[in-house]
Amino acid sequence: MNQHAPMHHVLVDFENVCDIKSSILDEKNVTLVLLIGANRHTLELSLVEKLLKHAASVQLVRLASSGKNALDFAVAYYLGCLCTANPTSYFHIISKDKGFDPLIKHLRSKRIHVWRHDSFASLNFSARPNPQAKDSPVASENGTSHPSESPSTPNLSSHILTQLRRSPNNRPKSRKTLVSWVKVRMENGTDPAAAELCIEELRSEGHIAIDSKDKVTYSLGT
Repeated sequence: MNQHAPMHHVLVDFENVCDIKSSILDEKNVTLVLLIGANRHTLELSLVEKLLKHAASVQLVRLASSGKNALDFAVAYYLGCLCTANPTSYFHIISKDKGFDPLIKHLRSKRIHVWRHDSFASLNFSARPNPQAKDSPVASENGTSHPSESPSTPNLSSHILTQLRRSPNNRPKSRKTLVSWVKVRMENGTDPAAAELCIEELRSEGHIAIDSKDKVTYSLGT
C-alpha cells in the first residue's frame, strides 16, 4: 500500500445497498467492511469470489440477531472503532439511510473525514488532504486530538453554496467543470484537493448530487 496516501475505509449497509462495486478494492489504500443483516443467508457467488480475491482488505460482519435499526447501530459501532484506530483516514458509509447524517455531522465537527453515499456511483477517492496545510489538532470530547482538515474547507463550502445560489443559469453540469468552477472562486485556486473536499461537503449535505456519468444536479434551496 502507498504509505503516503490516506486510507479510505468503506462501510456498506448491505440491507440498504446490495449493489457492491468490488472493483474499489483494486484501488490502493482501501478497505471494505460489509455489514450483513441476520436474515440474509446467502451471497452471490460472483461477489464472494471478488471479495476473496481481496480478502486482506475485506471484513464481513453478519449480525447474529435482527431488530429495528440493528444494522445501523452496527455500522455506527464499526465506524467508531475505525475512527478511533485511524483518526486521519477517510471514512465512507454506503447507505441510502439519511439517519446516519446527524452522526456524520457530529464526527465532522471533530475533524473526522466521513461521508455518506447513496450508492457506489458517488464514491470518489480523488479528494486528498492539502499537503501544504499544517495539521491543527482539535480536541475531541474524550481529550484526544485529531489533525484537522484545511481550516478553509467549511468556509469555502458556504461561500461556494452562496455563489451557486446566485448563479441559477450558470451552474456547472459535470463534476469536472464543477471542480474548475470551485477552484476559480478559491483564494488558493491551485489546490484541487480543497475543491474536491468542498464538493464532497456539498454532496454529503444534499445540496448537489453526482450520478455515475459525473452529471451534477442541484438542490440548493434558498
